[in-house]
Amino acid sequence: MESLNGPPLADSAMIVVMGPTGSGKSSFISLLSDEPVEISHRLHSHTISTRPYKLRDQFGGKNVFLVDTPGFDDTSRPDAEILKEISFFLVMLHEKGVRLAGIIYLHRISDPRMSGAATKNLRIFKSLCGEQNYRHVVLTSTMWSHDNEKKAVEKRRLEELQNLFWADMIRGGCLVKKHMGDAASALNIVRELATRKSLPRRPITLAIQRELGDEGRTLDDTAVGKLLAQEILGEREKTTRELAELQLSLEQAEQNNDQEAASSIRDEQEAASARAATRVRDIEGLGVRVSQLADEQRPRYHQTIADLLHEGQGDGEEGQVPPSLIRPSQNNSRHERKSAGSRRRPRATKYAVSPSKVALLTWIAKSYR
Repeated sequence: MESLNGPPLADSAMIVVMGPTGSGKSSFISLLSDEPVEISHRLHSHTISTRPYKLRDQFGGKNVFLVDTPGFDDTSRPDAEILKEISFFLVMLHEKGVRLAGIIYLHRISDPRMSGAATKNLRIFKSLCGEQNYRHVVLTSTMWSHDNEKKAVEKRRLEELQNLFWADMIRGGCLVKKHMGDAASALNIVRELATRKSLPRRPITLAIQRELGDEGRTLDDTAVGKLLAQEILGEREKTTRELAELQLSLEQAEQNNDQEAASSIRDEQEAASARAATRVRDIEGLGVRVSQLADEQRPRYHQTIADLLHEGQGDGEEGQVPPSLIRPSQNNSRHERKSAGSRRRPRATKYAVSPSKVALLTWIAKSYR
């Protein structure tokens, strides 16, 4: 097993944190990690990539990493792009035999109802995970109120989640926990997975890891890929109907010689046509295997690493990160080498960013040959 500037990954465990945008994933991780975690208090995501954060505490002598992930309702990125990123990260961990201790799935209990975005995130999560792995999942409600009257309402919402939306997962072995917003609560949830005696000796194999990695399928032939393609097709059909309605409105505006309305409708048509074209590209982009995903993702990893080192440059407390960590492998293209090495950095510079995270991302970027 390869090492990451320290203990080998055989002595480490990964816990993936998932959930809709704004459910508190980054905030949860920041309570337990010494590293700075970018947190958004708005409902558009600042979690722009899948990133591991090493916890302050060890569990049974093992290092534990929490993996922050973007939600599948990110306003700035297509769901297909997010699925590719998360899938590649998970398959690379599986390829190297890194122990996955489980997944923490977060849901805002403050939401008055189960929104379409929350339902979509949950459906995608279930397909990515696989029923056989439900016993390695902790369904976690977040953002509980401290007001007694609101707590009573939120308690009823939790009962609805357990009896309806989460019922099949609970029957499959999922645990249900409340996160009260403090470090002790977060640590208790992590401990459920990191120290569970019933964990298998071999790493957990998620459905996406088995289908994409072990079976060599294309992403669109996996359970989660098929589900997302259906979601995208539904959105494209909705856009097609919208375009038809806009055309009727445009014809009416032109008959009425309303040039201002006609101009506005044409702008809407252009935007809708662009969305429809994006949907087509998203579906076509799912037809990739792991090797193609690696080619797509590697430049993004190198850029992320370069940005992390650039942002963390200064008198950090985590130690020195050798510049060699961001060198692309010899198999990478000239364009990738130029992108990753575009910024020169002095030797023996200290960075506030954790060397373990930079090394892990570098290791994943170089893993697939």
